[in-house]
Amino acid sequence: MSDSFFNELKRRNVFKVGFGYIVLGWLVIQVADVVVPALSLPDWTITMLLVVGLCGFPFALFFAWAYELTPDGIKLENEIDREASIVNETGHKINYAIIGLLCVALSYFVYDKVTRVDSPQVPQETTVTDTSNEAGIAVLPFVNMSKDPDQEFFSDGITEELLNVLAKVPAIQVASRTSSFQFKGQEIGIPEIAKKLDVRYVVEGSVRKAGDTLRITAQLIDSTNDRHLWSEAYDRPLNVDNIFQIQDEISNAIVTALSNELGFAETKVEVVASNTDNLSAYELYLKANSILRSRTRLDEVEELLAKALALDPNYADAWGLRAANTSLLGEYLFSDLSASELITVAREHAEKALSLDPEQGTALALFGKLMYDQMNYLDIAPDWHQMIQYYERSLAVEPNNPQTLNWIALAYHSLGFMDKAMTLYNRCIKVEPRHQPCLVNRMGVHAVMGNDDLAIQEYIAGMAAGAIISRYGPFTSLIRKDEKLAFLLITNDSKMLYGWDGQLDLMNALQNPEQNHSELVADLTRFLKEHPGRDQLTISYYIYLLNGKQVQLDYITLWDPMMSQIRNKSGFKSRFIESNMLAYWRAHGFPPQCQELGNGDFKCN
Repeated sequence: MSDSFFNELKRRNVFKVGFGYIVLGWLVIQVADVVVPALSLPDWTITMLLVVGLCGFPFALFFAWAYELTPDGIKLENEIDREASIVNETGHKINYAIIGLLCVALSYFVYDKVTRVDSPQVPQETTVTDTSNEAGIAVLPFVNMSKDPDQEFFSDGITEELLNVLAKVPAIQVASRTSSFQFKGQEIGIPEIAKKLDVRYVVEGSVRKAGDTLRITAQLIDSTNDRHLWSEAYDRPLNVDNIFQIQDEISNAIVTALSNELGFAETKVEVVASNTDNLSAYELYLKANSILRSRTRLDEVEELLAKALALDPNYADAWGLRAANTSLLGEYLFSDLSASELITVAREHAEKALSLDPEQGTALALFGKLMYDQMNYLDIAPDWHQMIQYYERSLAVEPNNPQTLNWIALAYHSLGFMDKAMTLYNRCIKVEPRHQPCLVNRMGVHAVMGNDDLAIQEYIAGMAAGAIISRYGPFTSLIRKDEKLAFLLITNDSKMLYGWDGQLDLMNALQNPEQNHSELVADLTRFLKEHPGRDQLTISYYIYLLNGKQVQLDYITLWDPMMSQIRNKSGFKSRFIESNMLAYWRAHGFPPQCQELGNGDFKCN
């Protein structure tokens, strides 16, 4: 009976129909995987196709069993005389169809494996170097359980503080803030998150503010078996001291649990308490810090910090952050004050912060940055050694501060030490993979080192990931590679040359700087004077490349290949002397591209 039934299934082509249906279904899903995103169709479209396909499978088998295609149309199988049946002929046709489908499927498979290019990712250093990272841990963003969604910055601030504290424990490796925060709000299982971040352990939790009560829950999970190594809930009166006390207890409980698991000596970690006891001031500080990281709405950051300091005039961290923000207002075109005025105000804020807390990390770094700003904007020569010492003192307090890592990298970048600069930019990006200044400035080092293709690749990847604003592109690399569209994307920005009709002429001129471009330079200079709110530093660099007459000059641009014909001119070499760069080189060594010639002379290739 079973053999005859099996033979009947074969005779009626049920197996062939089923196999062909499966191959066709697979092809449909592959095509949908490409077409659905391209047409901006809902994410559930592919799921719906899969469900419909699965539901249709038994009906296809039933149709093959119960019906037969005949020259006269579809008929029930039991109505057809066996002698008149053409199932064998139909079977051959199905064979041809299956072979055709398999050829298409095989072609698609080969194409997908050989030619498919992965979507660009933000260029970054690997968060951890050991691919089987037994001591790796990620702290996921604590969920805001408060009724007010605007309190998100508060729960994020608690998460960040835990990250910073755990990062100081040598025996464990902590995934960066950006790496962990990419999963915020996503319904993804702990094992999958751990696999993507290359960590074994994951911390998750929640924060709820209700009236005068604070409730924080936290748990440590081993992703290999979904085992909870530790969990706790904290209910305390809502005040600043309790916030930091809970953070201290959580971080030490996590370190204790991991030391028991991994066998390393238990390390006592200590959360540095806030230097304010005013809860509202602390919340305003957290919100300002969150916005400042993005380098957007810096005017709003200033307002938030002014309110925080009105509530607590002795809040050292807020003074330090306000100093940093003030130093960036002009650079990011959020203030009409002159560079000299902004530098003066920023210095006053930093001095106030250090008078309240001599080890306030941001303020220490600011003194170095202000020396750099004075050189760039006011032509006041810095003491490079002292500048770098300020940065190093700041990093001793906050070793993972991406702002300070970027600023010290800029100092070495300007001095011509590209290897040191690259190491520091990479360290910054490892700590904060989406930190725009480090991503942008690293592209500049690639350009200096002749890696224009890599600079452009990172520019595209950064924009694709939403981590870089288009106008901060490697424009010298784009010029050398004749990337007109990308160059115009930069120059046509509203903060650059939007409204000026000579942008392509400018690109052509920069590709041929040895020619006379006096008329173009005059027109560009006129436009710059008539539009004072534009990026003066970058536009002035264009002018300098064309006629050698400086308005302002960003010193990290000194080393670009486009400056090669200018660097060794006697008039230009005086810049190295007047900016104290030569004095630094003689005291600490010359960069690889420069050398002393004797008799007080030197050259830079």
